Amino acid sequence: LNGDGIAEIVAHSPNGRQPGGSLNILSRKSGKHYCDIISCDNGGMRFWPTNNQTLIIGSEELFIWATVDPYHPIEVLYAWTGTNCVDVSKKYRSFYESQVIPKLTNELSRAYQNVVRGKMEADEGHAVSVEAVQWALAADKLNEMFPELPAVRDLTEKVYDLLNALRLNDNEHSMLVKEF
Repeated sequence: LNGDGIAEIVAHSPNGRQPGGSLNILSRKSGKHYCDIISCDNGGMRFWPTNNQTLIIGSEELFIWATVDPYHPIEVLYAWTGTNCVDVSKKYRSFYESQVIPKLTNELSRAYQNVVRGKMEADEGHAVSVEAVQWALAADKLNEMFPELPAVRDLTEKVYDLLNALRLNDNEHSMLVKEF
């Protein structure tokens, strides 16, 4: 993973019926054993190659309403140091520009179109509201990481449009709308 010539073992542990899981990274260096555990999304074991190492794609939960609600963590890039994993997400803007932001933008656009065209079943309204909260938190996190990216500002506008389309006004969801 880190180009030091020492092989690591990466094992995926799903959470059973719960969303997400864990990635266990094991290594041995100078006669000592090292292990670290990071969270991952439903995609399981995924990696992002760079010039000198392979990064691990983990995840960070931004919001969990209940285990039956949609689960949309934000992807986090981790580098293996030889003894543990460190979050290097802010150093790899290209990953977020090419992978994360386009995926979130597509999900938001699809949800917005379904809301404005009235193509949602009654029971889907709650799920989209929960997803909107998670997308808003993801956009906020991306804005914190990369405030200079126009794509992040566009993503934030799409979340705001979806919240307005869902009619999540100040009276019904004051904390959510005001916070966003």
